[in-house]
Amino acid sequence: PKGEAFGDEALVMEGAIHYARNCIHCHGAFTVSSGIVPDLRWSSITGNAEAWKGVVLDGNFAMNGMGSFAEYLTPEDSEAIRAYVLAQAHAAVPAENDPN
Repeated sequence: PKGEAFGDEALVMEGAIHYARNCIHCHGAFTVSSGIVPDLRWSSITGNAEAWKGVVLDGNFAMNGMGSFAEYLTPEDSEAIRAYVLAQAHAAVPAENDPN
């Protein structure tokens, strides 16, 4: 995974709810992408809070089709989603098999 997992179970669960409401349609169930859009579990942006904010809230990738979600998510909501995505990434790869 491209980042350290963080947050307690409540934060990760809050992130799961916000992910389901805002991200699942493009980025896939349980953060598993179909391959058309980036799989967030393996994105270097996911491990970097400022880069994540830049994409999710500031719209830094709007020209690539990923517009800002600032109208729908608070900064705290966005970080909860990031916690959920990283938890999914770490759950997908047993520590002894982590390529990073």
